[in-house]
Amino acid sequence: MIRREITYRQLFYYILAVYFLVWMILALIIICNSFHVLRYDRISGKAVLFSSFLVPSFVLYIFMKRRQEIDTPMEFLYCMAGEKGHARTALVTFAFCMGQLLLFVLCGRYVNGRIGAFLPVLPLALILEGLQETGLRGFLAEALNRELSFGLSAVLTGTIWGVLYLPLFMVEGAPYREIGFLFFLLNCVFQSIVLNALYLITKSIAACVAFRTFWSAASFLFGGLMFTNSSYTICSTVEMILIFSLVLYEQRRQKKDAEAGTMSGM
Repeated sequence: MIRREITYRQLFYYILAVYFLVWMILALIIICNSFHVLRYDRISGKAVLFSSFLVPSFVLYIFMKRRQEIDTPMEFLYCMAGEKGHARTALVTFAFCMGQLLLFVLCGRYVNGRIGAFLPVLPLALILEGLQETGLRGFLAEALNRELSFGLSAVLTGTIWGVLYLPLFMVEGAPYREIGFLFFLLNCVFQSIVLNALYLITKSIAACVAFRTFWSAASFLFGGLMFTNSSYTICSTVEMILIFSLVLYEQRRQKKDAEAGTMSGM
């Protein structure tokens, strides 16, 4: 998605701007709660949650606009499609979405939510997860991948992603209050490894958006809007299986590419 090289200073400013906006929203909510402007804790919790979704893409849009890489919001959204010519993008994404849903069912003993609640969650998840992935995978992870190894880039992206949600553990009524922050941070790192690998395979941010949209809608069946340790244990188990399958897939693909190169050399 990045069309020109960026410096470490620009990358630092991007991360700093994202954190500043999210924490500023948290401070405003705390002030409003102290003056009883917001009477419901769940409203303030959802406000911080939505800001953590929206801020990364908002800052990225301003960043690309100032660098004159885009002119309109539609051009910004078009950048999510990724490179052309990757015919396997849709197939790989569909296979991973179906695989994660199957793993959710196999790892979970019961479903807390109703199956009928799965489809209504998809549009909201598509918007929120899509905007966040644009900033995380489309800019942050891609910039780190150019300078660091895959593993270090994925872990660093996951850590930055997890710390971005830290304000949610400070507001009453937020969806993540029932789980520990370290457990949540570990889950973000696992999921970042899966998403970084999927992006390297498909060369498409849209594939990562589709994957996360399906992931959120599927996890809603097990945890509802208020996440618990049991639901996140299921998520972590699924992520570890997906990481293992990604490693096997990539090794097999590299072996086929090497064999094809040997045959063409003959």
